[in-house]
Amino acid sequence: MPLFLVGLGLGNECDVSVNGLNAIKKSEKVFLESYTSILGVDTEKLEKYYGKKVELADRECVESESDRILNEAKEKNVSFLVVGDPYCATTHTDLALRARALGIQVKVFHNACIMSAIGCCGLQLYNYGQTISICFFRDSSTDETQPTSYYEKIKINRQHGLHTLCLLDIKVKEPDLDALCRGKKVFLPPRYMSIANAVQQLIYVEENIRKENIYDRSTMCVGLARVGRDDQLVISGTLGELATIDFGGPLHSLVIVGEMHELEREMLMEFHCSKIKDVKKISWATKFVKKKVKSNTKKNQKNTNDVVKAPASTFSAMNVAPSNNNNNNNSKTKKQEEKPVEEVPMQIKALIDDDSSSEEDD
Repeated sequence: MPLFLVGLGLGNECDVSVNGLNAIKKSEKVFLESYTSILGVDTEKLEKYYGKKVELADRECVESESDRILNEAKEKNVSFLVVGDPYCATTHTDLALRARALGIQVKVFHNACIMSAIGCCGLQLYNYGQTISICFFRDSSTDETQPTSYYEKIKINRQHGLHTLCLLDIKVKEPDLDALCRGKKVFLPPRYMSIANAVQQLIYVEENIRKENIYDRSTMCVGLARVGRDDQLVISGTLGELATIDFGGPLHSLVIVGEMHELEREMLMEFHCSKIKDVKKISWATKFVKKKVKSNTKKNQKNTNDVVKAPASTFSAMNVAPSNNNNNNNSKTKKQEEKPVEEVPMQIKALIDDDSSSEEDD
């Protein structure tokens, strides 16, 4: 029997393709992968639209207990639903390979994903370099042991004048380590990295950890929130400007802009933060407010030979005057109105059932 890998798109239950919907309707078992991304609707709406019971598949189910899914597919039609496109995450590729190894037919129904929908900001897809993932900083780690491996990919992209798509961290159904030590299996609330958190972290990494002048606070970026939904939000500006903008609920993505064509500049101007009304402001997270350490001059001169400087000031290229909202938040009147950036990012009504209450009773 076949295993259907069905992409759901980015918006709601109606974004599934006609062929994908037909596959779901003739399936006897339907799983929804619920940890690499989230859809803008809850499972009840999906079940009503598809006419099928939908079982949530978390990381443990997909990566550690995938045999259960594959065993079902040996005997009946099984649909495995993925937000976006099925092949945008390596874990889904692994599932397809394991299914074929067992002689299970795999049929894929593609759909829109962030890798293609990112074109909505106006930057051409063929001008992108390597895509990176930005992970949350670990609270107990020193600067030297924080996750910064993505920095090298940003460096390579900027050396070649390419844009960098940054996928921001998602923490869903993460175990509470303190509870595990006490013999209880309790899950932490879902966390979704915001654009402000990602930008502040990027600036901190450059100014306090790597110090290679690959980018700075004047580097042009684009923040995108809830791409594919009715309340989609796209705002362009410098790293320094986006660091204090509240983009609202998840999911968020970020693009570090490389060299631009004239048409790309024109498109970004449509989304520039100076043109967006009623932009909500937030302050810097305390953990990212650290006195900038002056870089060694000789070291910087040495790095100049190895690093291609970031593209020329985007302000001059786009004819945009720098914003007065500097990164020190020196406006006392605005400072009172700002709310602190969420160090424990946004919580939403996630697609997973929070069964922590029942687990705590165990």
